[in-house]
Amino acid sequence: MNLKACIERLRGRKPGKLSASSESVLEETKRFGATSAQLENILRHFFVADRVDYSSLEYSPDIRRHYSALVGEKTSATGVHGATELRGLRFLDMSPADSSIQDLLQQYGARVDRPPIDVASLQALAGQYDGLFCHGGINSTHFCGQEYAHQQYLEAVVATTRADGLMWISPHNSPRDDEATRFQKNFFKAHGFLVHEINQNQSFALNLTRDFGVSNCHPSLIYTKNLSPRWIHEDYNSETYFPRTLLKEMAEILWAKNGDFAVYRDFPVALDSPSQDEVRYEEEWVRFNALAKGQPPVVCLQHDADHTPYKTVDLMEYEHSLGIRSSSYFFYEQNLSNRYEPYTLDIDRLKSLENSGFEIGYHLNAYELAGYDIDEAFELIERDLDFLQQHFRITSFVPHGGVPGPFGINNQMIPHARRLRHYQWPYHHRGLKCNYYWSDGSIASEVVHDPRDMMRKLDQGERMMFLMHPQYYGDELSPHYEKLPLAKERWWRKLWDL
Repeated sequence: MNLKACIERLRGRKPGKLSASSESVLEETKRFGATSAQLENILRHFFVADRVDYSSLEYSPDIRRHYSALVGEKTSATGVHGATELRGLRFLDMSPADSSIQDLLQQYGARVDRPPIDVASLQALAGQYDGLFCHGGINSTHFCGQEYAHQQYLEAVVATTRADGLMWISPHNSPRDDEATRFQKNFFKAHGFLVHEINQNQSFALNLTRDFGVSNCHPSLIYTKNLSPRWIHEDYNSETYFPRTLLKEMAEILWAKNGDFAVYRDFPVALDSPSQDEVRYEEEWVRFNALAKGQPPVVCLQHDADHTPYKTVDLMEYEHSLGIRSSSYFFYEQNLSNRYEPYTLDIDRLKSLENSGFEIGYHLNAYELAGYDIDEAFELIERDLDFLQQHFRITSFVPHGGVPGPFGINNQMIPHARRLRHYQWPYHHRGLKCNYYWSDGSIASEVVHDPRDMMRKLDQGERMMFLMHPQYYGDELSPHYEKLPLAKERWWRKLWDL
């Protein structure tokens, strides 16, 4: 009996016609149930599949419990790229264990093939598929010390599916093969995939093996392309303390003065010698004042994507719709280990924004990740910049505050040396100078002034920097807002009609 028939029997579509006992039906459902739950969660969190009847699999209380714990009553499908339904799509299923994924995809209208998965067979299928599912069918262990063969194989896998196709790959790697796994991750990143990396604590907390079919080897990995990065996350507005419309109000104040937004790369500085940095930034300030005299004011808007990077991309797209430009800074690897969602960059959306005049920069947390070992930190910096430079025109970096190390050392104390000498460090006490600064970085402990008042102060020939962390901006106020010192401020309460 296949899974579809099993589900239909369980739902009572063929009453009185069960050839097996009810016990055997339940046993068969149980045998298929884990995979069906996994697939339902995968579909629900990745695909916009409006015509899929998810209720057909709601016999599992674990699905309902876990889904509710993850996203409550809200759908995580908002903003997903790609398909709006599965009907008519052709999928390649590379899952070796059983045919349950194939059965369910077919039930939802897709055509599914399960061909041989050797390199030659995969190469012959180049460009033939709309989507690829691989649940455990890729294992880096098979390619230890064989980088060329590993690359050939992965290229053949990716090539089976068209460039805008839907891809979901969960490998079954061995934790012993760090080099091969690292090669695999770098390959998928370089090919525009989102790499979802889950640590052991996160896997145990969320039971990803049961509910998503993710390998229980750590780090657990999922690679996706043209699918939503919001497959698992905290509530989108859990840290929203400012309405994003605040940016629109600020922009209108600036535009009323005929002012405009700029990005840091608009103000180049020649970094020829570390001993001359302060001199060069002072020279830039003198140049700016000479050129800006009698001209409308300029605002540099900076975003540090400390976590939930999709909120940064969403905010940037909102700014783009208004005609605002900003400079946004992203990690390669997040340093917060207690958050559930992986830190993944939507390369295509960010490239589009960069081409529209936005600046993408490097948010440096390597010093902290290296345990404040300077040599290891610069090895991580090389890795981070190699990846970011593949996709973006990186011209500047800003360090993340992070968790201090011995004697209060933090990322801000990284020497502006070695490879970093090629990049501007704009937001720094020796960096770009401005007439006014505003930051929301201390809202957890301090009252901040109304940024609109700061904007109103700007006069002709002046420059101002705003540092805004995008996790604090959205459309719904966080239920935890009362813990903020800001919560008693009249101007702030008026923003939310409190």
